[in-house]
Amino acid sequence: MSALPPEARARIDAALAEVELAAIDAQQARAPIEGLSRRVPLVFYGETAPPSILAAALDAFATIVEVVSDLPWTAGDRRRLVDAYEKQLCTGRPFTAAAFAFAKREQPWWRAFQQTLLKAEKTDVRSTNAQLRAWMDEARLSAEDLAHLTGVDRGTISRHYKGTQPLTRRSVIKKYETALSKALDARPIQFVLPVKTPNRSRRPRTPQHATKRR
Repeated sequence: MSALPPEARARIDAALAEVELAAIDAQQARAPIEGLSRRVPLVFYGETAPPSILAAALDAFATIVEVVSDLPWTAGDRRRLVDAYEKQLCTGRPFTAAAFAFAKREQPWWRAFQQTLLKAEKTDVRSTNAQLRAWMDEARLSAEDLAHLTGVDRGTISRHYKGTQPLTRRSVIKKYETALSKALDARPIQFVLPVKTPNRSRRPRTPQHATKRR
């Protein structure tokens, strides 16, 4: 996952700061501060927290979703970042994560974000290095383990895992697929290879025997 651009980081930090201010105001007030989300009215069931805190958290989350939606990242990376911020917003708050999840599901911007990710996931292809890393982590295989199973040099596997050496050789990929499938209880493992974009700068070669018709 790449680092957030400075402008995106600044917007998210400002939104999170608003939540902290709402929490401080609610703690200092004698009675719960009444409030609604600026985006849509909210209804919370079984919660004793001041509505302003949950509303502020939801507004901040809406800003985060808006910022993350515009990032040129894969759907998986955007989803993981949003999930991490949701966990942060719900940690140490006087409302439950379930209440927050219920509230966000009712928001049109959340549904739109999910649709955006679903469409992106159909075209997003992680690098073969990232796919290898995910499967090795799932199977709990070290570079040495995979080297023993495949006969591929341990240093090469380590570089493939870290992404410092491209994983492109079909023969090596096939060895990885066979070994990982066995390590994951014979689950079929197949790398998804990125689609190569044709080089449009090259002109098609004209056959030598072709002649121009007049």
